[in-house]
Amino acid sequence: MLQAITDIRTIITIDGNAEEKLNQIDTLLQSLEKQVHLQEQPETSYIFLEAGSLKLQKIVSDIIRQVEFNEDTSDKDLMQAILYFKKRNGDIDKNVPINFLED
Repeated sequence: MLQAITDIRTIITIDGNAEEKLNQIDTLLQSLEKQVHLQEQPETSYIFLEAGSLKLQKIVSDIIRQVEFNEDTSDKDLMQAILYFKKRNGDIDKNVPINFLED
């Protein structure tokens, strides 16, 4: 909201005709309304978060499979989970080690 206010103030102070300024402000407010509407509907927000999360998971999975971790200096429980993940090529099941996780 503060960014929108700052943007509107900027639009008001720049050179240009009033109609252009009103159109820019209207576009900005429509964008803000969409953001607020998404926040009011958590299930919609979760869909976007899930899509981004899945993309990130794939990238991180590829990185984990490629990186060689130093087992001597790494957390033993975490290394156990990483080695399990690599051995199964990211296809984990209910037997995945979780000792590195906190409650």
